[in-house]
Amino acid sequence: MAVRRTGFVRARKAAGFTQESFAEVMHVDRSTVARWEQGTREPLPYQRPKLARLLKITMNELDELLHPEVESVAATQHASPPAVVVPSPRVVQAELLTQYEALTSAYRQIDYQAGSAAVYEQTVSQLNRLMSMADNVPSSHYQRFALVLGDTAQLAAWLAIDHQDYGAARRYTSLALSSAQEGEEAQLHAYVLGIMSYIHLHAGRGPDAVRLLLAALHLAENPRFGISQAVHSWLSEAIGEAYALAGDHRAGAAALAKAERLFDGVDQARRTGVARVLQRG
Repeated sequence: MAVRRTGFVRARKAAGFTQESFAEVMHVDRSTVARWEQGTREPLPYQRPKLARLLKITMNELDELLHPEVESVAATQHASPPAVVVPSPRVVQAELLTQYEALTSAYRQIDYQAGSAAVYEQTVSQLNRLMSMADNVPSSHYQRFALVLGDTAQLAAWLAIDHQDYGAARRYTSLALSSAQEGEEAQLHAYVLGIMSYIHLHAGRGPDAVRLLLAALHLAENPRFGISQAVHSWLSEAIGEAYALAGDHRAGAAALAKAERLFDGVDQARRTGVARVLQRG
C-alpha cells in the first residue's frame, strides 16, 4: 500500500514551492508532483539530483523522504536486522562521459549516412543508460553530464520524429530541454526548441511552432550566447515554414531569405548536418 510522503510535502513547502510552482521548475505536470507526494509514483533517477537541490537537502535525505515506509517498519522492529554491506555505486568519471559523447557523435554520423533506423534503438538504449547513472554523478561533473544527456535526448527526439513516434519525441525533447537548462547551454536550448517546433509543424499547429521558434531565435540572435550560424540558419528556415503554415506568407518568405543568407556563411563541414536537419522538415 502506498505511504503518503508527508516529509516530502513539508520539505517542498519549506523550500517555498506550491505543487504548481514545483511542477513548473521540474518540467512535469502538477499531477506528477501530487503522485510523488501520495507515494504512488517514484521520481525518475535523472530527476532526483535536481529535486534534492530544489529542496536544499542531500540525496540521502531525499531518499529517506521518498521511502518513509522503510523508517516506519524499522521503528516497529524489536531487534535490528543483521547489517548488510552494500557496495557503493560506481561514481561516474569524466572518462565515461567522454565515451558517451563519442558514442552520441557516432550515432549522429550514422544517422546522416545510413538513416535513423540504423541507430534509433541504440540511441534510446544509451539515453536510458545515462538516466540510470544520474544518481552516481558527482557535482563536479553534473553540468557536463546534463549536456551529454541532453544531446543524446535531442538526437533520440529527431530519430523518433523520423519514425513518426511523436509521443516519444515529445518526451525526449522535454528531457533535452530540461538538461539544456540544467547544463546552462543556450545552443542546445535553442536547438531543442526548434525540434519541438517540428512536432507542432507535423501536427499542423503553425502558431505554436512560431512561438517556440521566436523563443529559439531570441537566443540565437543574442551574441552573448555564441550560437552557431548553422543553428541560426536552421531556425530561420524552420520559422519560415511555420509562418507559411500559419498563413503569414510575407513573414515566411523573409525568414527563408534570411536562412539562405545565413546558410551561405556556414562552412562546408557543417552544411551536411544542416541539410540533413532541413530534410527532416
